[in-house]
Amino acid sequence: MVINQLMSQELEAVTLSGKNLPNELIRLIAEGFSEWEGCFLLTVFKKRLRTVQRALCPDETSVECWVNSLRIDDYLEDDHLAHALLLINAVFQQWRTQYPQHTLIAAASTDEFGAAVKFYVSRTEQSWLNGDTEGFVQPVLVTDSRQLPFQ
Repeated sequence: MVINQLMSQELEAVTLSGKNLPNELIRLIAEGFSEWEGCFLLTVFKKRLRTVQRALCPDETSVECWVNSLRIDDYLEDDHLAHALLLINAVFQQWRTQYPQHTLIAAASTDEFGAAVKFYVSRTEQSWLNGDTEGFVQPVLVTDSRQLPFQ
């Protein structure tokens, strides 16, 4: 897991104990992933493909980050970061069931509105983030499906 200093500070205040994902997110995850033109997409979000402009999404990772993007504050009023971590746990569990041979990456960030999470497959020739999380002005966390779940 890679986190910047801003995220490290935010994580100190997070507790997952007693928190659960809302049913809407559980149903979303339960639909699993689908493959499309070399991309792995959350099935429920495949309709977003209509808005993907391939010129703006030059590779599979870009498409996945566009489609597999969730704003936690769209589903919950508070505890956005805690629920983002719970979401990552649940998505990784689903992923390992469907595609154990591939590694899924989650990139989470927070802002003044809440938290966002993007999911994409690890590819040696493609990357969403350059690895320098300290260069971001927002708290950022990057982890992958090989990691232990957040506790």
